[in-house]
Amino acid sequence: MSSPHPFGSWPYNPRSDVAPGYVGASWAAPAPYRPLPPRQRKRSGAGCCVGAAIVVLGGIGVIGTALIIAAIAAGTPSGPEPPAPVPTSEPPVPAPEPPSPKRTEPEPEAWVTGVCRDVSRERNKSSYDATRGNGSARRLRGKVVVLHIRLDARKATWTHEGEHRVEQAALLQQRFYTQNARRYRVDDLTLEVIPWALKTPADLPSLEPRPDGRLDERAAEQLRDGSKRAIETALGEHLEQTVARMHREGYDEVGMIVYLPVTTSAREFAWSALRPTPSSYPEVAYMFSPLRNFGDFAVTVSHEGLHLFGADDLYRMRTADPGDAHDVMGEACTGFRQATIGDATAYAIGWLSTAPKRPYAIVDR
Repeated sequence: MSSPHPFGSWPYNPRSDVAPGYVGASWAAPAPYRPLPPRQRKRSGAGCCVGAAIVVLGGIGVIGTALIIAAIAAGTPSGPEPPAPVPTSEPPVPAPEPPSPKRTEPEPEAWVTGVCRDVSRERNKSSYDATRGNGSARRLRGKVVVLHIRLDARKATWTHEGEHRVEQAALLQQRFYTQNARRYRVDDLTLEVIPWALKTPADLPSLEPRPDGRLDERAAEQLRDGSKRAIETALGEHLEQTVARMHREGYDEVGMIVYLPVTTSAREFAWSALRPTPSSYPEVAYMFSPLRNFGDFAVTVSHEGLHLFGADDLYRMRTADPGDAHDVMGEACTGFRQATIGDATAYAIGWLSTAPKRPYAIVDR
């Protein structure tokens, strides 16, 4: 028998309706879209919009394609009462067609360049904080899932090009992590990336940054809370429940990257386990401006993603070390052309058991 969809009353049928090549969480398995009866649709409010894609990479380039299936379901989820839905007049979103291989293949000339920044004024740390074993993404080992969640904003929606860039960045993140894992002989990493489009719009604060390009703490908290409400309204359950559900599905570690279709000079950031939040709050990174230089956008996705698994910013160390040359946590000029995961970052994300020697202190948090 098929198991019920956790966000609604319609079951999925893994025996006949799922694509033969599909692997992943049972609740994300594709199935035909079946609308609710009119009376039940009226009672269910905003309902739930879920889209998932499992991406598999291999060989020299990307030989797999992203399978994106969306399902719309409604009903009363179990557990604590979900937050009130955000009123919307948008019609239900139909299941999109899976992208073609040509559409998801990153252009070779697009991902090898980055954007150089002057970080000399940001070398303000004498110690490296390795958040090993904390949060919802304790380490980059085992069966790992990274949710790439696209949210609409009240006054900004996604373009096809923006959606395409998010998919490409997810593909490149997966390839970058898995290729570097092999360098460290990490053979227990199974990484799945899931682009997930949620149509509930998020209420955003002003994204005017400080002179250093960062959002102040209050704006960052408002962005976190607003995006969390939007995600929970779309899913019909608390975000912590989503993480717990994925653990029950067999995932060891769960990270989330939230994308917003807004243009701002503010810098992306990750709300990692070091920030003062409840211990159950998931590890989440926030990305803006997908239509800028793609090489810079894609390498930043991988940079912010590693924060979720315990890595710190190397460009902030007062004393630079040759061993950190081209580490993605400290270098972005070349995009993925020369970027790598060095041994300090490898230790922080659980790939090495012993911290490397550095002129700065490496502190376990």
